[in-house]
Amino acid sequence: MACDGGAVRALTRYVSHGSQAIIPLILMLGCCMMLVMPASGRTLFYNISALAFLAFPVLAVRRALVMPDRCAWLLLAPCLVFVLLRGLWLALQTPPLDSALQQVAYSYQYSVKIWLCGIPLWLLMLCHNQRPVIPEWLMPVVAVVISLLLSGMTLQAWHEAHGGRVALGTLYATGFAYLLAAMHALALLLLYPLRMRSWHWLALLLLVGLQLLSIIATGTRAAMLVYLLYVGCLFHWRLGRRYGWKVYAFAVLVLLSVSWLGRGMLEGRIQEARADLQAYQQGNAGTSLGIRFSLWDGGWRAASAHPWGQSIESRDQLFNKLVKEGSLNPAVLEMRSVHLHHEWLEILSLQGVPGALSWLAVLMGWAWFGYRRGGFAGRFMLLYIGFWFLFGLSDVMLLSPQIVMFSMMFAALGLYWSNTVDVPKNSQSHWPHKLK
Repeated sequence: MACDGGAVRALTRYVSHGSQAIIPLILMLGCCMMLVMPASGRTLFYNISALAFLAFPVLAVRRALVMPDRCAWLLLAPCLVFVLLRGLWLALQTPPLDSALQQVAYSYQYSVKIWLCGIPLWLLMLCHNQRPVIPEWLMPVVAVVISLLLSGMTLQAWHEAHGGRVALGTLYATGFAYLLAAMHALALLLLYPLRMRSWHWLALLLLVGLQLLSIIATGTRAAMLVYLLYVGCLFHWRLGRRYGWKVYAFAVLVLLSVSWLGRGMLEGRIQEARADLQAYQQGNAGTSLGIRFSLWDGGWRAASAHPWGQSIESRDQLFNKLVKEGSLNPAVLEMRSVHLHHEWLEILSLQGVPGALSWLAVLMGWAWFGYRRGGFAGRFMLLYIGFWFLFGLSDVMLLSPQIVMFSMMFAALGLYWSNTVDVPKNSQSHWPHKLK
């Protein structure tokens, strides 16, 4: 029996529609797995990246791909420049002889590999411009369910740890808190444009309280502050201008209730920060905050001495020299085999001004994309840029494989949903109403 062209087109249409329905769910699952089952999450990430390469010819045959617009290329081009500059910097420097510094070099190499695997996935999401084949309400429901499950698992682990800092999977508590805050924020972001009744808002505030309590369980101060800032802005834009002081009063009541439930962790972290500051003022930098301040001081000195970049081993030698001269606190050497706990200083101290400008261009590319697209894309880009920028002020996330893989799938999910829900201005919307 001959296989006519109509059968082939029907088969490719069936495969394409099925993939469109499952793509956002797989990406959401991958983000969740990076928190609770990192090994399986890594495997899924590489499989998704490989399928992205294979999907291009299939979708091209069906003519289901569209050429990305100019703002999409302005998003991808800085990412490619950033990765190429980092790869060139790695290729030009000699491998460090110190075994402790070799791990740092390996982390940089691994991060470049992850970016190269993730960028084609972003390109596929930007080339996708099809009518959504899943209900509009499904993704918010899935995101809320995942947020509830992650909150419940975190609080259960917190209960079993008798109030100590917790993290799921193999992530350290701080990194886990960053990813957990991003998943919680995504659930709220997907709920943002939906029309809700009074009892829906009550349920939403209770969801926010549960999310905040799970972040408190990680004991990460930066995640708590950033999450509260995000929720405050979200509630002001969506509710405050409409309902006034009533919303703020109830939100404060929920915040006080959550603070009372997590008062043990909050009081402990506040007292620890106060003790660290007092010790640092007395000349003892061997504390959590003291080491960070010493690393930032050393990173700024390294960036000033070598504004065009240097190798990992050269920076380490400079730190040892400054410590011997007495101009740098010896606490900086306690984290010499990790990073500087500051994304911008880490890049400036090694890749110099060109590296820092390339990373700034990446964030500006995302901002430009969100500004031009508007709607969900604009709101998601603010979330994504804030994730990298705000958390990057107290940690280095580009060297954590799990965080980078999570961010790649997280961004792909946002690009898919913005390219599906947010219809360009010159085309007719597939939805009953365009999301404002």
